[in-house]
Amino acid sequence: MPTKETRLTSPTDSKEYVQISFINLIVQNLSSLYYPTYICGNRWVKIVAMNRTVLSMASIAVLIAGTAIFFGLSGEKRISLSAEQVANNSTTFITVGSDKFVVEIADIPEEQAQGLSDRDYLPTGAGMLFVFGEVRPVTFWMNKMRFPLDMIWISDGKVIGVERHVPTPKSGVNLDDLVRYQSTGSVDQVLEVNAGEADSIKVGDKVTISSVNGI
Repeated sequence: MPTKETRLTSPTDSKEYVQISFINLIVQNLSSLYYPTYICGNRWVKIVAMNRTVLSMASIAVLIAGTAIFFGLSGEKRISLSAEQVANNSTTFITVGSDKFVVEIADIPEEQAQGLSDRDYLPTGAGMLFVFGEVRPVTFWMNKMRFPLDMIWISDGKVIGVERHVPTPKSGVNLDDLVRYQSTGSVDQVLEVNAGEADSIKVGDKVTISSVNGI
């Protein structure tokens, strides 16, 4: 802010065994995907088939895992929306170079003075965008911050500087002794994101903002 066996058995009791029918054969073969099964012509075998619920759960687990792997390999940054943004049914996105964030806008003095102070965390891919009414030098600090940040200085739709991995203040430090971070020249916007999320952002990157309603 600014300042996770089926076995072949000889028949002994017809009540415990069933003769393999076409449908049972299909079920047994499906089960063999998970447990080894042996079939010997007309012989009576005891079928230990997987419960349909277990099969369904296994299929769902495979689907979820496959989806997670797909998106994990896609290399795209995951963006989390806050409950407040969903409730308000509107979202603002900012794209900086090739990186995209969902942001809260701080454009009045009270919001800017509070910034991200007193929060326990910031969701991955989220940030706070400070918007000023004029282009001017600004000074930020980490008063009451509980997690480190990257600060991106923006002027006229372009990045003019990045303050990386800004640490939280030491316990017990006086306000007068807090480190101040001066913008790189005059800016009209400042973007704060989780430390490390601006590692690929560089001076000269283009900045675009878009608002989406009815998500």
